[in-house]
Amino acid sequence: MAERGIRETERLDALLHYKFILLKAGIAACTTPKEVLAMLAQAPPGFTQHPDLEAERRYTQAFATGCTGDYASSEQLLRDAEALAEQASPPFRANIASLRAWLDGKQKRPAQQEKNYLTAVTLARQFNNPVEASALNNLGLLYYDSKRYRDALEKLTYSAEVARKWQDRWVEEHALGNLGFFYSELGDYPNGEEYSKRAADIAHAIGEPADEKAWLITLGRSYQADARQLYAEAQEAYARAIQIARELHDQQAEAKCYHNLAQLAFKQSDIAQAKKYTEQAAELHPEGDLGIFLLLDQAYLALAQKDFPEAERLLTNAIRNPSTAPFYLRSHLQADLGRTYEAEKRDELAEHWFRNAIETAENALAEISDDDERITLSGSGPFYASYISFLTDRKRYREALAVAELGRSRTLAETSGKRTEARALADIARIQRRLKPQKEVVLAYFVADDRSYLWAITHEQLQFFPLPPIKELYEKIHAYNKEIQDLGKLGDSSLGSSLYEILVRPAGKLIPRDALVTVVPNRYLYHLDFDALVAPGPPAHYWIEDVDIQIASALTLLANSHPRTAPPPKQILLMGAAIQAQDGPRALQYADAEIRAVANHFPAEQRVVINREQAIPKAYVNSSPERFRYIHFAAHGVASQNKPLESAILLSPDAAGQYKLSAPEIIKSKIHADLVTISSCESAGLRSYDTEGLVGLGWAFMRAGAHSVVAGLWDVDDASTPGLMDTFYAELQKGQRPAHALRLAKLAMLGSGDHNRRPYYWSALQLYTGP
Repeated sequence: MAERGIRETERLDALLHYKFILLKAGIAACTTPKEVLAMLAQAPPGFTQHPDLEAERRYTQAFATGCTGDYASSEQLLRDAEALAEQASPPFRANIASLRAWLDGKQKRPAQQEKNYLTAVTLARQFNNPVEASALNNLGLLYYDSKRYRDALEKLTYSAEVARKWQDRWVEEHALGNLGFFYSELGDYPNGEEYSKRAADIAHAIGEPADEKAWLITLGRSYQADARQLYAEAQEAYARAIQIARELHDQQAEAKCYHNLAQLAFKQSDIAQAKKYTEQAAELHPEGDLGIFLLLDQAYLALAQKDFPEAERLLTNAIRNPSTAPFYLRSHLQADLGRTYEAEKRDELAEHWFRNAIETAENALAEISDDDERITLSGSGPFYASYISFLTDRKRYREALAVAELGRSRTLAETSGKRTEARALADIARIQRRLKPQKEVVLAYFVADDRSYLWAITHEQLQFFPLPPIKELYEKIHAYNKEIQDLGKLGDSSLGSSLYEILVRPAGKLIPRDALVTVVPNRYLYHLDFDALVAPGPPAHYWIEDVDIQIASALTLLANSHPRTAPPPKQILLMGAAIQAQDGPRALQYADAEIRAVANHFPAEQRVVINREQAIPKAYVNSSPERFRYIHFAAHGVASQNKPLESAILLSPDAAGQYKLSAPEIIKSKIHADLVTISSCESAGLRSYDTEGLVGLGWAFMRAGAHSVVAGLWDVDDASTPGLMDTFYAELQKGQRPAHALRLAKLAMLGSGDHNRRPYYWSALQLYTGP
């Protein structure tokens, strides 16, 4: 189209003709930079009176020069362009800042790159320049590479909105596609599916087949990894991607799709289809990581066909391959070699490789000091499932539990010493000795794709029970949570009853009435409210009516907990009833009442209340929180699913307008509290990790040193919470253990005779216990 414009304006309009030349040069700057530089070497005579066009010429020269790798010359040309644009075309400065940021990226200067992209965004907004959309998209990519996941998702979301405003379908497509890819990489598969599908649809509509293919592959991977096992949808996405890859002669993308399809077929035990896909991938000669994945598929095929020597050869070659760098891939391959020896009934070798697989993952995670990075990578597993399956098949249930324990709450448990199977076995024995006969039970779960497990631990016994795979549990838990949050009516629930039958009933004979039950969940079980499971009757009733319930993320935390030798000098710190920040949510109507209800249970000299304007984030740090036995927040909370350590308690704004007490700030302020209560929505966290558990504000306070935390699994009702907390603290002051005090508070609401009887109002707050 640019070339047509050049032809048709050559004899008609010299100014318009040159604009088309500049347009063509901008389009071709990075594909044929030398030709573009020759095209723009000289400005046409008579154009000195158009400094705006001269600025654009220098800008395009800078772009093409940068694409040749001559960054110093490119930067000088940009300085020339900026000097011209300053007077003649101020809006164009946004484009210049964006290109300067691109050059910073080429020269690996991330701090300067961020600064220039932010400048581009500011200028674009000031002058209503559509380059804002692409600058925001590039900022999102930069933040993701820097592991600033929340910032990345925020910028990409806004990029898509701005691009939509300008009807820039190409930038909108890329922003949505990047969102889909990042959500998928972070383990949020439903969002990965939504954004990847939208991006693929736009790419199809605007004729960008290469992009459509990429987003379809991400879409297929999201469907494939989703706990709902959306395999048919994944197959459809891959089939469309293969068709496009063939049209583009992109053999590597086609091979990637065949590898993913082969893995899907193996999961569904369709060996014939898996063989077909593996052979189709091999014909395309995949390179790099794809070559390793082909070895993996061929090994699975050999294993399915009982050609054990071939499976062993292929897996050994893959493990030895220097390109098998990511620890999670190496761990995966080692576990698969263990499975091969297991199938051959060579148990000693199988166990050796299962242990190697776990050791690879354990060592890699132990070397990561940054909490954010470790938490994110902990979702690369599960690393332990194959070995646990091996052990349970041989009725070595206690050892299997010890292996499962290695994969629990890594960061919170790291202070208890080096994590080994021997240490975990010792912890299990220690827990059993501590449990009160006929009064305490531990239910420890492990959830895997193909099957799940429950260990019931009492003072006298350790019993093992097989459970269904994750898909069945996920679907029921998701549906039951929706039923509760949609204010489902009081009474029997088929979903609540079914989950009780699956998760609790097998161990029912070991659980006496009024026992303290410590639930150690795994994966999606963290999102289940065990209080509201429906136990059989007559009449059917909520399980909270039978037992005290608390949640622990690891047996290690229970085994290494120590009784407090002396209470801190102050009893309780109360914070909340914050005033509304300018961009914050509406102030809680009943937070004052909640603070008063809790404060009334403590003498004036034993309580510190920080509320209203004084309840700013720094006030928590400055209050010396390590002095208090109890810490209580009555405030809004915000939870981050993709970067949980960016969760925060929302307090009153300080002089600079800051009002968020963030998880990192919470972790830095070490405490010794017996109990922290966060009366905030979703304060327990939105996302669970295979080797960390549920990560959010509750996790942050545990990391800071709290022994137990009461936190919200979903929205906490502002109006009903003061009454619940009044009863809770009244029972605590009578000497009741926290689990029993919280149970009594919930039962008071359940027996209230009004709307508070519905589980939505009383079941959100859970008790999490630690060391």
